[in-house]
Amino acid sequence: MSAELVARSAPPYNHFTQIGDPVLRQRAEEVAADRVDSQEINDIVQQMVNVLRHYDCVGVAAPQLGVPLRMLVMEFREDKRERFSPEIYEQRKMSTLPLAVFINPEMEIISEIRHTHPEGCMSVRGFSAEVARYDRVRISGIGKLGTPSEMLLEGWNARIAQHEMDHLNGVIYVDRMDVSSFNCVTWQKINAAGGREYTSIMLQPLHKLCRGHHRYLSTSLATPQSFRKWYQQLWTTKRTNLPPYDHFTQIGDPVLRDKAAEVPADYVNSKEIHAIIDQMVNVLRKYDCVGIAAPQIGVSLRIIAMEFKPSIRKELPESTYKARQMSELPLTVLINPQLAVTDYIKHKHPEGCMSVRGFSAEVERYAAVKLTGLDREGSATELELSGWNARIAQHEMEHLDGKLYTDHMDRSTFMCTCWETVNTKSGRVEIPFYK
Repeated sequence: MSAELVARSAPPYNHFTQIGDPVLRQRAEEVAADRVDSQEINDIVQQMVNVLRHYDCVGVAAPQLGVPLRMLVMEFREDKRERFSPEIYEQRKMSTLPLAVFINPEMEIISEIRHTHPEGCMSVRGFSAEVARYDRVRISGIGKLGTPSEMLLEGWNARIAQHEMDHLNGVIYVDRMDVSSFNCVTWQKINAAGGREYTSIMLQPLHKLCRGHHRYLSTSLATPQSFRKWYQQLWTTKRTNLPPYDHFTQIGDPVLRDKAAEVPADYVNSKEIHAIIDQMVNVLRKYDCVGIAAPQIGVSLRIIAMEFKPSIRKELPESTYKARQMSELPLTVLINPQLAVTDYIKHKHPEGCMSVRGFSAEVERYAAVKLTGLDREGSATELELSGWNARIAQHEMEHLDGKLYTDHMDRSTFMCTCWETVNTKSGRVEIPFYK
């Protein structure tokens, strides 16, 4: 049963603050001995338990509620067993953990054996990744009644303890994750709903499913093998809403991790490829972004489109515009593009991706590149790019090779771009995947 929470826009929050909030990146302070049994600390502990149960999760560290103190609570209730198959429950060594409270906890690694399993975090809402954790740990500290407490934990409960202890040291699971496994946990629902889905920081109902958009691949060529049949051979998974989508598919979709196929010469100037390009440009402009690769709308082909409109300059401080070496880039479409670095100096700037919606991080990119490929009509084209436009090109080219910026970002800078709004609005914020 979830606890009823009263809206709070000041710590301790009634929601989980999101990655990007500095409180999650600092080492929490110890609770002074004369405060341990105070009403203030008791109230914070009670709020942590309330939030834990309201969100039906298994652990909360005080910094997640905006409180930079070394306190954590954990609970793995028996009824959670019903949510996992017996195989997973046993494989992950899950077991019931009664409510445990620790103030000023310390942890000792008992076993050097590590296991890798999927892990999520309520402060990186909507995502998960594979993380290696030690199998057995001992945690000790001050318990619920202000008396010394100690627990020997193994398996999943040891994982919970390590996760929460990380929070007390300014560490988040994305710092330890296998980047190739990082994924949006609802990517399949997003695609099935035609993009009409969202991540909610609070517990909210989902939008109803909407019809898919599959008309663009409904025609065929007058050739022994139709374009549709040829393209279907490239698909790696069954899809409930056929591409090309009119939204950005999210990290976790296998299409974003495949190396995209080249468009055969016979198809470059076909109506099917033109339809895919038209859809890419429509999505690019609908979401008001600067680049798109065909895999981002579910199409595993080597096609990119880029556009940096003059109007963007009005939205940014002039100092930012100059520091990032931004400049206008007319709509540019390239089929089967190739990239060569022409200036190996690297610059580090914040970067986002519409396939990792609502987040950004600092990424290093080369200062200048040369792109070659075919334009929409199949004519050879070449362009030299520098500064921000070179960054756009490198970002989109990575998508064609099954890579995302999260693979080589500075993990310490990964952040939810709306974390401040999340706190101001007491967690009542939604990150939409459609527009």
